Amino acid sequence: MTCKDSGVKLLSYALKSPNCHLEILRLSGSMVTEEGCWLCVFSSEFKPSHLRELDLSYNHPGDSGVKLLNDKLKDPNCSLQMLTLDHGGHFRITPGLQKYACDLALDPNTAHAQLILSEGNRTAKHVEKKQPYPDHPDRFELCEQVLCEESLTGRCYWEVKWSGTGLVGLTYKGIIRKSGADCWFGLNEKSWGMYCRDIIYTVWHNNKSTDISGPSSRTNRVGVYVDVFGRHSVLLQCL
Repeated sequence: MTCKDSGVKLLSYALKSPNCHLEILRLSGSMVTEEGCWLCVFSSEFKPSHLRELDLSYNHPGDSGVKLLNDKLKDPNCSLQMLTLDHGGHFRITPGLQKYACDLALDPNTAHAQLILSEGNRTAKHVEKKQPYPDHPDRFELCEQVLCEESLTGRCYWEVKWSGTGLVGLTYKGIIRKSGADCWFGLNEKSWGMYCRDIIYTVWHNNKSTDISGPSSRTNRVGVYVDVFGRHSVLLQCL
């Protein structure tokens, strides 16, 4: 359920009550705009206010909303001690997981020699002939895999499409690259992998597999959601 500005308005009534002792308010990813920011500031001006921490990350406060909140934080009479406004932007008012969408590109320095990257390094194609890629310490030598250039932080969502058999992976940087079957996504403790074939979907981690239910008809698209702050929560959803 998403709070939005209308929900913040209802919360502001409670915050203005002398009987309210709320100290921490987390509205991360709640589609709050400048109006909601103004309501938060307005309600915190009523005394006594016990609000110490306000999390408005992954929202769209706008420049004026950010300035309003930061100015309030500097007010010596304000009870607020911690303010979080990370990862803001217009797309954060998009409903659902799409508000956390990130733009990823594949890293050619990690690509196996039988993978060709194209479309601005956003597409990988398996080929029989090995490509004359230069040696690189990050390159996969045994497994036909490739990583993205960007590291993930906070909350991230992206979608992957494939043809034939697909493997969608998520890994720490320290995954083995040069030898051993355990360098495959999901066959070690540093990575997760979802293997997709026809209507069969299997998730692997630390060499243990779990079959998951997918759509009754074949699909070639999956959405991946990662919450690094939420104890490394991972959600894989067939689309």
